[in-house]
Amino acid sequence: MTSSLHKFRGHILKCSVTSVLRRFKVTMATSGISPDQETTRVSTAVSNRPISTLVEPTAPKRQQSSTNIHGKELVDHYAWLKDKRNKDVLQYIGQENRFVQSALAGTENFQQILTQEIYQNDKVPAGRRPEVVGDFVYYQKHGGNPLPIYCRYRKGQPEEEEVVVDFNIIAAAYQQPFVNILSLKISPSQKHVAVVIETPDSDIYYAQIWKIGKPSPITAQHLLQHAHNHEDGKCSHNTCGHEHHHDDHEHGGHSHEETTTKSTNTASGDVNEQLQIIYNVFSVEWGSDDTLFYTSSKNYTANQVWKHQVGTSITNDVKVFEEQSDRYFVDISKTKDRKYLTINSSSRSSSEVRIVDCDIEISSPLFIQPRQDGVEYFIEHNHGTFYILTNCEGAKDYKFMKVPSDSALTAEHWQNVYSPEPNTKVIDMDIFDKFCVLLLKMNGVPTVKILPLDDPVDGKTVQLPSFASTLDPRENSDFTSTNYKFTMSSPCLPNVDCELDLNSGQLKESYIDGSHSNYKCERLHAVSKDGTKVPMTIFYKSDSQVDRSRPMLVHGYGAYGKDLDMEFNPGRLTLLNRGWILAFLHVRGGAELGRQWYYDGRLDKKHNSFEDFEACVNHLHDAGYSSHALTAGYAVSAGGLLLASVCNRSTELLKAAILKVPFVDVLNTMVNPSLPLTTQDYGEWGNPLQDDKMFDYIRSYCPYQNIKEQLYPSMLVTASLNDIRVPFWTPLKYVAKRRHLMTPQDNSLLLYQFNPGAGHADDDGHEQTVLEYTFLYKALGLPME
Repeated sequence: MTSSLHKFRGHILKCSVTSVLRRFKVTMATSGISPDQETTRVSTAVSNRPISTLVEPTAPKRQQSSTNIHGKELVDHYAWLKDKRNKDVLQYIGQENRFVQSALAGTENFQQILTQEIYQNDKVPAGRRPEVVGDFVYYQKHGGNPLPIYCRYRKGQPEEEEVVVDFNIIAAAYQQPFVNILSLKISPSQKHVAVVIETPDSDIYYAQIWKIGKPSPITAQHLLQHAHNHEDGKCSHNTCGHEHHHDDHEHGGHSHEETTTKSTNTASGDVNEQLQIIYNVFSVEWGSDDTLFYTSSKNYTANQVWKHQVGTSITNDVKVFEEQSDRYFVDISKTKDRKYLTINSSSRSSSEVRIVDCDIEISSPLFIQPRQDGVEYFIEHNHGTFYILTNCEGAKDYKFMKVPSDSALTAEHWQNVYSPEPNTKVIDMDIFDKFCVLLLKMNGVPTVKILPLDDPVDGKTVQLPSFASTLDPRENSDFTSTNYKFTMSSPCLPNVDCELDLNSGQLKESYIDGSHSNYKCERLHAVSKDGTKVPMTIFYKSDSQVDRSRPMLVHGYGAYGKDLDMEFNPGRLTLLNRGWILAFLHVRGGAELGRQWYYDGRLDKKHNSFEDFEACVNHLHDAGYSSHALTAGYAVSAGGLLLASVCNRSTELLKAAILKVPFVDVLNTMVNPSLPLTTQDYGEWGNPLQDDKMFDYIRSYCPYQNIKEQLYPSMLVTASLNDIRVPFWTPLKYVAKRRHLMTPQDNSLLLYQFNPGAGHADDDGHEQTVLEYTFLYKALGLPME
């Protein structure tokens, strides 16, 4: 998902060969991180030492800070923990980190066993199938490197290999174990590449532009030099702010000095080594071979579109568009036929598209349909017709429409092409010369729909293997192709490259090795408190007996209309092989069953999410899949709000919980509009400053506000220094208050893991997974073997 709340990936994925590595995160085999006193990254050593014998950190001092809202006092005794320069804050963080080391110290052998198992399950693909674009063949390879290298050769000349992007160089430049690539775009003549990269700091992006050549065009020294230049430089166009991913919108509060963006060139005698970097960029698109459009951010939100001439100073760039509302974020894309640049302004509940004809110089972009509250739409173009994916006219789960490009373009002129069947939602579309491909979810199960554009009634629905839980489009950059490429995965199946024949509707071939048959996938339902059936997806090893003796890890999210992450990772497969049951609970607030499912779990219906989660876990226990003593919860970010709220409400439901960068103080966040993302999130959580009832409602479930003197599950709570969505102090306050209210009878393990060098989406790779799993084994009392 890119610029909208649903999964229309067209804004980044459909515009060129550049889509190959959208948000491509890859992890090196080793991290090489060394401890650093107070802010150390904790060891992954584990322990069999009884929890009851550990000496826990002392709860920090309480300093009352209060605000009066609607005549009601909102008290926060730990607001002072926000100050990372305060020596008492640093000492307390150090105390918590040392306690993690103490609690999980002593059985390195188990750590080594887990590490070996995870690496065995982390099968590096030999390389994706080549993608032919014009006169070139693009492909990935590893060649003994930990990260892939994106290469190409001219048709018929495979020996003349050219390096497009070497991710090993980028990772080495920043001494990071992984690389986050937001997008990768090849220019129309295929001479230049533009890559948007996330820096080691959270949610800080920049665009790199270079000319493609046979040697690797950019070195780590180039990147480091420009990074150092930027630290001393200034960012133009805006106050330096950083666009965030709109699939997960928690709030941070880092302040940034006003700076001016640098755009510089590096050359070493060879034009192939030209490097140009534009900082503070979220999305990019090529106009011509020498013209690049990009979005610039303000206050963590992309709000401007600029036009840059490659090889010239950024001071000469021309502003094309500026969004005036802080409720909307902006990104750009190209239509599949590359005729139009689209400028997409989107809020939580509405969107607006402007177009620029790439063949014509115009002074201002043209409207398609002015924004209308509650109406979202996204466009593609094919042979004089705009195709539109929209929820207008009450189509909550979107429908497919069209309008001739030479007629009036507003919504009253749109013609219906396809409306999905009941219990079906459209999550993505792709346009080809003769076909439209729609990615659907039917009753929460991934499905593909093929629509011939000359006769959409004669569409084909493609049933995929039952174990498939996640579909991701491939590049599909060839507009004339009759094949649709995508990847398919599940917790028990690594990414599988698939190719669909659009004429026949048949999967032509796929690299499935049959190992998925070693696991079972079940789709169940639980009945929530109000009688709603809540879907669950369960995975376990085929030869495992399902009974109450099996440990179970339950996952939940339920926010922002986002589907729960069910992608493959080697850690999940390791747990499955060890006899664990993995349960994914599709509670309201997510979008597995469509937009209404999302609407029924946000704003003043948020309690539905908690009740759904509780109903699912109770159903699984009653059905004999596991028991309370062997069940743990796992949640990230806004999912942490869900899981922490459930732990407040139902203390006997889980034995342990992992809360990764959890958004546990929603009330204090939403009453502070000075935080950069608060106003955008009023549509998700409500505005407690203006609405007295919403203030009370949020207060009723906010995890931080509802901590009590009661027994809790064991918890591992993580935080990252550079997280601008869930700043480190939010989980820190939560843990501090938990410690203050812990009863003498509470023998649970409470850990706060602070990562000094990471952001919101940090992934320490297998090291972090080992720490989390050893915590689970200790908290559940499982044998460490």
